[in-house]
Amino acid sequence: MKKKTIKIALRDLIPNENWQTRHKLDEENVERLVRAMREGTTLPAILVRPIAKSKK
Repeated sequence: MKKKTIKIALRDLIPNENWQTRHKLDEENVERLVRAMREGTTLPAILVRPIAKSKK
């Protein structure tokens, strides 16, 4: 199984109703992120690197 790289911007760590859909995160990763936020631990850099905005 290929390991997925998850890219989310820091501002997107604030939960909203579209959060999971928008990032297509699986439950395990959502739980890991929420746990890290709750405990105030530092997330791996790959998780907080901002997403490049797509140019139209």
